[in-house]
Amino acid sequence: MKPVLIAALTAAALLPLPARAGYPLAERETLAATVWMQSSVEMTGVTRSVYHAATLAIPAALASTIPAATEAAGDTANKPPAVVLDIDETVLNNVAYNARQALQGKGFEAASWARWVAATQAPAIEGAKAFLDAAEQHGMKVIFITNRECDKHGGYDQRGRALLCPQRAATLKNLEAALGRRPADDELLMRNELAGRDDHDKSERRREVSRNYRIALLVGDDLEDFISRSRYQPELYAGYFGTRWFVLPNPVYGSWKRQYKDSDALYRGLKPWNDAP
Repeated sequence: MKPVLIAALTAAALLPLPARAGYPLAERETLAATVWMQSSVEMTGVTRSVYHAATLAIPAALASTIPAATEAAGDTANKPPAVVLDIDETVLNNVAYNARQALQGKGFEAASWARWVAATQAPAIEGAKAFLDAAEQHGMKVIFITNRECDKHGGYDQRGRALLCPQRAATLKNLEAALGRRPADDELLMRNELAGRDDHDKSERRREVSRNYRIALLVGDDLEDFISRSRYQPELYAGYFGTRWFVLPNPVYGSWKRQYKDSDALYRGLKPWNDAP
């Protein structure tokens, strides 16, 4: 066999295999992460471990005068304690939605996400209910800050509250079904809920909660559930993790992916071992 032909066959053998008929290439980079989140014992073990650690941290958090929220201003020591949690992939598990999108070769879509939220079928993340029960038993106010959103184009009332917010009612219903508790009206803060404010990173909403409560613990699956990504400094805040901040795993989506615009960018983000002499 000619050397040129051998080289060509060798190169062809090293190429990635084509996708199996019926399965899309788009969104393939989320495939393993989605399946892991949906079906692995490890996912359940991690979420239970995080929430168990958060439960053990409650007494120390209540005794501390240092708030978990960096947006808190002034003396918060005498304010009633609260725990603030994200919802998606922190309290409610939406991986079935991610699985459907991956099978269809699609990423996040506002329309399909709205249908999923309206269906109110998200189960609770393992460990969340036991932690919330313990927090309430210790006298902590439980508050949810979510980027599930109101319709900013639906208008606002005289108080500046959104008039059109179907995801609020659906979220309350889903939380009640999954956790056995329905948050009070002031315990759920949505995106676009107030006129003139669209704080995707949640900072202003944490500041709002801090006016009335000392946020003793924060629980989420994204850095921006704790602090704005632009403000995070490891030397100042790394010690908050595991004491005031508790993070759930989410390798499928989040603010960490903003710097990676496509699959090629994800490959460029790899930091490989280099065994060259």
